Amino acid sequence: MRKSTSSLLLFGFLFLMILEGKTQAIKDTTALSEVILIGSPIKNTLQKAASSVALISAKEINQTDGVILTPLLNKTAGVYMQQGTLNTNRITIRGIGARSQFSTNRVKAYFEEIPLSTGEGETTLEDIDLSVLNKIEIIKGPNSSSFGAGLGGVINLFGNQSSEKNSFVKSATTVGSFGLFKNSFSGQMSNSKTNLYANYSNLQSEGFRANSSYDRQSINLFGKHQLSEKGKLNFIGITTRLKAFIPSSINQTDFDNSPEIAAANWAAARGYESYDKLLLGIGYDYTFSEKWNWNSTVFSNFKEAYEPRPFDILEDNIVNFGVRSKLNYTDKLFSIPTKMSVGTELLREKYTFSLYENLYQTQPNQGSIQGNKFSDASQKRNYVNLFWQMEMQLSSKVNLESGLAFNQTKYTQKDEFDTNSTTKENYSFDAILSPR
Repeated sequence: MRKSTSSLLLFGFLFLMILEGKTQAIKDTTALSEVILIGSPIKNTLQKAASSVALISAKEINQTDGVILTPLLNKTAGVYMQQGTLNTNRITIRGIGARSQFSTNRVKAYFEEIPLSTGEGETTLEDIDLSVLNKIEIIKGPNSSSFGAGLGGVINLFGNQSSEKNSFVKSATTVGSFGLFKNSFSGQMSNSKTNLYANYSNLQSEGFRANSSYDRQSINLFGKHQLSEKGKLNFIGITTRLKAFIPSSINQTDFDNSPEIAAANWAAARGYESYDKLLLGIGYDYTFSEKWNWNSTVFSNFKEAYEPRPFDILEDNIVNFGVRSKLNYTDKLFSIPTKMSVGTELLREKYTFSLYENLYQTQPNQGSIQGNKFSDASQKRNYVNLFWQMEMQLSSKVNLESGLAFNQTKYTQKDEFDTNSTTKENYSFDAILSPR
């Protein structure tokens, strides 16, 4: 009798464990959802993407201190962001991303379809406040068929998207060590046709090292308006004002004994960088039918910068204007589900710079003192990228992706310092066809 009872209890216990396991398996299976990638010209799920793509969600962004992208990017396999100060950083993707003066090149970046990279290929991401980001998609490796020659890859940033009929006003404050203080205010207004989001942020820090204080103010405005059942208008405006001092590099002995000091010449000159930047973009999305969709964005960037350094003082300006447009087609080709995208990205940019003597050594403890101008030049840069991309679903498990891009880059340089000279130097790179 005891053996029967024990056997019955054991059988019942095993039955409950199997039932619980099945229930848990069903719950785990149904809890998963598809991740849709929207950065590429052809939207696809993460599982079916033919390229290596990393996704940083809004939840992960909100879990950070909201100061800089470094912790987020360094959690991503193959992506590494080196940080000197808040304004001197370098991003590499799979080892590619050589550092220019205060930014990264060979890695392209976009914010809501608008290029953040200049006509020279420099990319600065730290100006984008984390509080306005909703998602980040990182395409690792070359993706030349749709984003040009970004050898390291492409970083796509997406702003906060307001939900329908949801409005709010909120503020947030962050306080940290070494004089860190961040204050932001944001508001959203949304109804059935219009979504508007605005944000103001001020980030300040004294920094761990000498001559490393940082002050950045930014205003961000995003808007969407449904013009009709088929047409939608988008608007983006981002303005940034920055003044950030630079401690520069020190030798090994100073690093071991006094890592908080600045380089002697940069400390004496009180070197820093400062600039005002404005990014504007207007986009239009129109759906002709279930098969055809057209999306086009017109954008412009403005930058006025001033940078006192121990060896000179740099004053430069950037003004550019560009268009990014694509036409998508979805149907069957030879009875195979097919998606195609054809588009273009055009950029025309004017860059001017002047160099002045820095007389900081003539009057000690006064910081940088602007002297005579000794160089003055201008550049006009032109960039054209045409692309075609196609995806075919050969079977439930096989997806074929192909593409082709045409790239042409030209620029003209003129010496503005010599008023008697009218010589312009023209440079042109060979047209490149890049298959994918």
